[in-house]
Amino acid sequence: MTQSCDFQNGLELRFLRTGVKLRAYEASVRLSRDRFSYARVKISREAAALLVDRHEEEGLEYEPVIISVGGVDQGRYVYDPEEVRTVQGDQQAWVTLSDPLTRLNRTTITQVWDSVTVDDAIQKIVGMIDDPHNAITRVDYIDEGVEGADSFNNRAIINQLVNLSEDAMTTAERTQGSNSRLSRLRRFVENYNVWKIETAMDLMPYVDAPDYQGGFEFEDTPLLDALFQVCNEFGLVPWVKTDGTLWIGLPELADTRVIPIYGDPSIDKYVIQQYNVTRGHSHAHKVTARGSSWRYRSADRSTANLYPEAEAWVGDGDKVISFDEPIRVRSATALERYVRGVLINEYARYKNGNIVFNGIASTDSVHLVELGIGDSIFVSPQIEQHCDDNVDGGHFVVNEIQHDINTRVGWQITATVGGLPDGDIQSKAVMVDRRRDIVYDSIADFVEG
Repeated sequence: MTQSCDFQNGLELRFLRTGVKLRAYEASVRLSRDRFSYARVKISREAAALLVDRHEEEGLEYEPVIISVGGVDQGRYVYDPEEVRTVQGDQQAWVTLSDPLTRLNRTTITQVWDSVTVDDAIQKIVGMIDDPHNAITRVDYIDEGVEGADSFNNRAIINQLVNLSEDAMTTAERTQGSNSRLSRLRRFVENYNVWKIETAMDLMPYVDAPDYQGGFEFEDTPLLDALFQVCNEFGLVPWVKTDGTLWIGLPELADTRVIPIYGDPSIDKYVIQQYNVTRGHSHAHKVTARGSSWRYRSADRSTANLYPEAEAWVGDGDKVISFDEPIRVRSATALERYVRGVLINEYARYKNGNIVFNGIASTDSVHLVELGIGDSIFVSPQIEQHCDDNVDGGHFVVNEIQHDINTRVGWQITATVGGLPDGDIQSKAVMVDRRRDIVYDSIADFVEG
C-alpha cells in the first residue's frame, strides 16, 4: 500500500512482453467515460534510450504496459516507441502511453450481418485485431454475477456511513425532524443496493440471446468504429481493465468499489483537498426510439412489416432524447433495454462537479489508485460541517479521473462525478404495424392473431 508519508515502491512502468521495469518521476493519467485513457510519464533520458533500443532490437511495436503506484496496478496501456520525447538540455524524457482500445484502429472490417447477437458481432470484431502482444486478452460482459463479494462489502461500508451520520445527529435534530439530508442519503443507499442489481439483470440478461440482435453493414470500416457502432446500438460502453479484459456493458453496473466520505477527519481514510460538488442531475426525463422493420407471419399465414417502439422515463425534467434514424434492432425487448441504458448513460455522464483527493495523505490509497469509471462515492451529510461552503452529500458516480503524480511533490486525484436517477426507471415497448395503424403488445400477439 502507498504510505501516507511517501511513495513506498514508487511510480513504476512494467512492460509485459520484454519484462522491462522502469521507475518514473512524474505521471499525468486520465481515464474518462467518453474518451480514451491516456498517460504521460516522465522517466530518465537513459531509461528512454534503453527502452527505444530494446524495442528496435526485438522488433516490438505496441507493447502492453502497466502503470503501478506504490506497488498497486493503476491501469493498462500500450507503448509506442515513436511516442518518446526528450527535451534538449534536459536529462529526462516524456513517454506517452495510449488506451489498448486504440489497437482496433489498425485493421478494418468488411461484413454484412442481417441479424447478429451482440456477442457474435463483438467476438468477430475483436478477433480481427492486429494485437500480437495481447494488449487485449479476452472479452467479457457485465451481465451476471454482479452480486459478488465486493457488493456485500460495499453494502457494509454504506450502512456504516449511514449509521455514523445518524449517530452524529443531536437529539434535537432527530425530534425536530431536521434529518432530511440523512433521509435522502438513506434513499440513495436503498436505490444503490436494489437498483444496481435489478438494472443489470434487466439490461443485459444474455448477450447471446435471440432477442438481443441487430443488423450491421461494414465496408472497410476500422474495427474501433465497428465496435463503437455495435455498442452504441445497444447502449453499451467498452473499456479495458488492467488484466487486458475488454469489458462490455455499463460501468455503473459492474461490481465496483465504493469510496465512503464520512465527513469526519478522525475516521475518513481519504483526505479531500477540494469538494466542488453541487446537487442536481440530467434534465433528461425520457428517451424514445424505434427499431428496424421486419416481415412477420401470423398463424393464419398473413404477413405484416412490424417494428418496435420503446420509451423509458424517470422523475422530472424538460428534455426528451429521441433518434431520427431507427435503431438496428427488431425486438421490442431489446429496444426497451436500449432506451433504459441510454437514460442511465445520460444521468451518469452529467457532471455535478469534482472531488480532489490527496493521495499521499490518504491512509487507504489503494482504492484511489484503482479508482475506475462507474465507481461510487458516497458522501455523508456531515460533510458540510467540514466545508466552508454550503454543500450536500449523496451518492455520486465517477465519470472521469485525473491522476497528477510527482514522486517528490505529491499525488492529486481529481474525480469528476455525476449522479444516478433518484427514482425507478419506467419503460414500455410495443410492436407497430404502421401501414394498418395497429399496435401490438408483442410479436406473440400478432402471430397468434
